[in-house]
Amino acid sequence: MGPSEFLNELEVIKESISAAESLATHFASQGQVGYSPIGHELAEAWDAVDRAIELLNENASSLT
Repeated sequence: MGPSEFLNELEVIKESISAAESLATHFASQGQVGYSPIGHELAEAWDAVDRAIELLNENASSLT
């Protein structure tokens, strides 16, 4: 898997995290789940993906 394919996979992960965050917000608004722990975990996952994208972009030339 090359850098561009890896970036595409990370974008898919970000979309999934975003969808999960929207769902968690919906459930929290209905009182069905506590948003705070879920929101925190999703925010950490989002940050990790962003860091991975930054690292990949910084090191892309050495990966090819």
